[in-house]
Amino acid sequence: MLVHGDLGTGEQLDGSLASRAIERKPVRGLRNVVFVLGLFHLQMAGADAIWRMFIEPKAQRTEPNGLKPGFRLMHDLILQCAAARMLDIWRVEVEKHRSLEEYAASSSWLDLERMSLLLAEKYLDKLTAKDDIGRVENMFLCWVCIFKSVGKHKYASQLVKTMLDLKFVYPERLARAIRLNWLCNPTGRHDGFRAVDWLVELMNLYIKVVYGSSGYARTFQLILKQSPLIEVFRRIHQTMQDNFHLLHRSVRHAPPDLTNTIQALCDLLRKNKAHEFDDSRKSYDLKHHMNDGLYLLQSTVTNKLSTEETAGEIEDIDVDDELGVDDLEADL
Repeated sequence: MLVHGDLGTGEQLDGSLASRAIERKPVRGLRNVVFVLGLFHLQMAGADAIWRMFIEPKAQRTEPNGLKPGFRLMHDLILQCAAARMLDIWRVEVEKHRSLEEYAASSSWLDLERMSLLLAEKYLDKLTAKDDIGRVENMFLCWVCIFKSVGKHKYASQLVKTMLDLKFVYPERLARAIRLNWLCNPTGRHDGFRAVDWLVELMNLYIKVVYGSSGYARTFQLILKQSPLIEVFRRIHQTMQDNFHLLHRSVRHAPPDLTNTIQALCDLLRKNKAHEFDDSRKSYDLKHHMNDGLYLLQSTVTNKLSTEETAGEIEDIDVDDELGVDDLEADL
């Protein structure tokens, strides 16, 4: 039985396995349960790691090409800054030979594909796809080094354990079952793959918050009784919206128009020459988090963490407190 969850879920399962180790029957000893680290919580940990690398250091806040918003904007920041930086990379590479307007007017679709592959090879180390678990797994080692460098040692240890289990511990059929069930597709769209723990968090939100009632009516028995009816409630809600032409106005928001935001970011990147060499530029010393994390990974014991290493990781277990309807339902 595969159990998807965050680090807190994994630690509770480990505690249950340790307390039931004396049981002779595998079922009573929970030896048929396999913990799978949820990719949704791993994504949140990655956003926090980026915050620790580029926003938390005070020196980075004065860098014109640095990142400046607060932690709550991290997810939007990553997507918007990535889009603006990719557009600026196109501008820098194309303008080495001709203007963007000339290139757009004279290039075919095949030329655009060829240029995209060249830019990806030059500027990106790995490409991931939401429906390709193999490429996601290939990124684990990179994130292990980053997590070790920024002090998220628990996630680094769990990722190392996950990689070793999949490659050397689990039988081939079990490892294949985990890889095939790491993602789910609630909508059936080609790009609609989501982590299983994301779906679990969404259902928990609907059961406990949206349809969990309030006051004296909010009881454990009522929540347990209504939990199988969540999809029915959602369909009724959707039917009422459609009948009254209130399309996506009660829970979901309309997608934002990012044209001006992306344009402002592109103008700022062009002004500061973010992707061009400038010998007059002055900046603070950059830390190579990949190299530092790899050194820590090779020079420290991964499965025995000191108190100092884990002191800053209490928030990793309680990330659910920051989740809301918009966070979980935005991609549906």
